[in-house]
Amino acid sequence: ASSKKGKSSLSANKPRPKKKDGLPWADWPEIRRLIAMDLRPRLRAITPEKIATPRNESLLAALKEPMDSVSASKVERASKPVGLLWVWCVALIACEGNVKRHALVTMQLRSTEDKVKPLEEKIAVLEARLAAQEAAA
Repeated sequence: ASSKKGKSSLSANKPRPKKKDGLPWADWPEIRRLIAMDLRPRLRAITPEKIATPRNESLLAALKEPMDSVSASKVERASKPVGLLWVWCVALIACEGNVKRHALVTMQLRSTEDKVKPLEEKIAVLEARLAAQEAAA
């Protein structure tokens, strides 16, 4: 008797039966294995900072409306694991906007600091002159 442990049922040599629409039936153990091995490590690497790029703007804009129109509770009723993933995706998209705003505000702050620095130097010179004049008087 040969053991199928560790082997994918998709990799078996026998052809799988197909549904009426011509697509194969879902092989849930295989799907779970692929998610655990392939998807989970990749998901951990996705952060709002990584998706908040100009390259992703059109994709994120296209995702926001459908993501906002479906509630997490509806998705969780269909599948608890997918519902959790849905909540994570919605939060990631929401955080992406905050990352962009943070970057903009940080840039504006640096610009303002650059403008203020020469003024602070002038104030320091004027304070030194005033102190010297008060000491001479």
